[in-house]
Amino acid sequence: MRILKNELLASMDVHHTYECYYQFSTESIVTVRCADLMDSEDIYSTGIDIVIGETPELHIKPIARKSIIIYPFDYVEIPGRYHIYVEKSMMNHFCKSIEDGNISDSLLFILKHRNKSNAGKFMQTLKALNLENRLIPFKESFYLSIALDWCKANNIEMTK
Repeated sequence: MRILKNELLASMDVHHTYECYYQFSTESIVTVRCADLMDSEDIYSTGIDIVIGETPELHIKPIARKSIIIYPFDYVEIPGRYHIYVEKSMMNHFCKSIEDGNISDSLLFILKHRNKSNAGKFMQTLKALNLENRLIPFKESFYLSIALDWCKANNIEMTK
């Protein structure tokens, strides 16, 4: 089984109201609406249609949740934003990657005490310290690491 790197990485960053799955029988990625946001009777609710970049061949199609319920062994969930940001603590890892211990500790403190009233303070601090340009490469590397682990765990080959 194979999966395209660009499709996998894009599907990992889909809005949290949708879940992405790899379908073994078609070797493709599909989306469904998040189960937590649906009525228990709404098994026909579909995901969103996603076109990655400007190439129509990189296309994630929506399906009805019913398909996953009927054929559960044909699908495996792809790690999403919740998994990456909360379970894997991506931002904490980013802060710990900063060489200066005082800056690292300050950023961790801001993250720990983040709420709606100071949500932008972390990014403002990164900008003030000229560290914002390090976040994107870190995020790309972090996502790729999770993608590689996921592929290995599910015996799926990632192709370019």
